[in-house]
Amino acid sequence: MSKLRTFKTDSQCARILRHLESGKSLTVSEARCLGFGDNLRSRISNIKESGIKIKSETVNFNGGFIAKYSIDKELLGW
Repeated sequence: MSKLRTFKTDSQCARILRHLESGKSLTVSEARCLGFGDNLRSRISNIKESGIKIKSETVNFNGGFIAKYSIDKELLGW
C-alpha cells in the first residue's frame, strides 16, 4: 500500500491507521474509548487524503445510525 504522506508515529492519525491496518474497524465512540480523540471524522479524512482507501459503512446504533470505518482486507493483501 503506497502512502502519499506519512504521519508521526505517535499522532492520532498514525495510531488510528495502525488500528485499522490490524483488521479492526472503528466508530466515533470506540475511538474515544481507545484514546484516539474526539474528532475521528477529521482524522479519517486526513488518512484518506494521504492516499489510504478507508471503507465507511453506516450501522444501526441505539436507534440511530453511525459510521463504522475499516480498511478493505483486499487492499491489505489478506
